[in-house]
Amino acid sequence: MILQGSKFLPRTNLPKKFQIHNIEDQFVNAFLKTYIKVVKSSSLFIKETPTPCLGIADVLHCVGVEKRDGNITRIRGLLAFEMKIGHWKKALLQAHKYSYFADKVIVVLPAEKSNAAINNIQWFEKLGISLWVFDMPNKKIKKLLNFKRTHASSPKERRKIVEKIRKLTTRHT
Repeated sequence: MILQGSKFLPRTNLPKKFQIHNIEDQFVNAFLKTYIKVVKSSSLFIKETPTPCLGIADVLHCVGVEKRDGNITRIRGLLAFEMKIGHWKKALLQAHKYSYFADKVIVVLPAEKSNAAINNIQWFEKLGISLWVFDMPNKKIKKLLNFKRTHASSPKERRKIVEKIRKLTTRHT
C-alpha cells in the first residue's frame, strides 16, 4: 500500500510550470514502482511525510508491519529515502536529519548524475547513510553503499513518526 503522508505538497510553492512537470516526482514514482517489486516483507510505503524540524521524507518504507483488527501494532523497521535529481550534498544533508527517526536512511540519485556523490562516498560512510543509484530508463536499482538496518538515533522521534503513521493508516482502513 502507498499512502500520501501529507495533503501539503512542497512543489505547490513553485510556479505553475514547475508543478505540472515535476521531474523529481517522476523519478520518485518510477523508483518506488521498481523498488516495490523487489520488497519481500509486509510493507507500507508513505510518500512525502513531513516530520517537524526534520524535513519531508520522499518515501518512508515501513518494514514488517504487524496489524491487529486493521490497526498497526508494530513496525519492525523504518527506512527513509531522500531522492534528488542532482545536488547530492543537499540530499545527504537532508537524509542525515532522517537518521533521528529512521532505522536506515538511503539517498537515491539518478545513475547519470551520481558521479560526484560516488567521488565523495566517504561522507556517506561517515554519516552511515546508504547511497543507491537508480537507472530510470532501464528500471534498475544499484546499491553502491548499503548499510544494514540499525536503530533511529532518537527513540523519541521514532515513536512520534510511528504514531503519525498509525494515525495516517487508521484514516485509510
